[in-house]
Amino acid sequence: MSTSTPGQTRDQLAGRCRGLGGILSLCGWLLVAAACASQPSGPTGRLNEQIVVPIGGTVRLPDARFSIRFDEVTGDSRCPADALCLLGGDAVVAVTITPRPGSAVRYELHTAGPAAIRHSGFTVTLEQLSPYPFSGQPIDPATYEATLRVTG
Repeated sequence: MSTSTPGQTRDQLAGRCRGLGGILSLCGWLLVAAACASQPSGPTGRLNEQIVVPIGGTVRLPDARFSIRFDEVTGDSRCPADALCLLGGDAVVAVTITPRPGSAVRYELHTAGPAAIRHSGFTVTLEQLSPYPFSGQPIDPATYEATLRVTG
């Protein structure tokens, strides 16, 4: 079955088909773009559950309408697990919270306290920083992971 009209050349018909193919291709790309835009970028976390964030990583919390980035460990003086210390020491974890919408805010969480901060009605608690130090074994900064819990 042909959709040609009398007097149309083969080139005219091919041009019409190419135009239709271009429109279909554009529609396909628009559908893909819309699907990608609705997908969260990066891992997501849930309220009242442990969230493990690697250093440099970001986790989105849709219920809290913000994301948390584990920026760096600015100091780690925790007593090594294989040592006896009078004090337990402290590690300082820097995080950035970026609300949607809003401006990013940087906070410091401590393993020795204060281990929690309040942001927009939610409490962000540092539950653990790993790995834990051992005598004579320096920690590679790229291996840090912060275990956080967000409650609200």
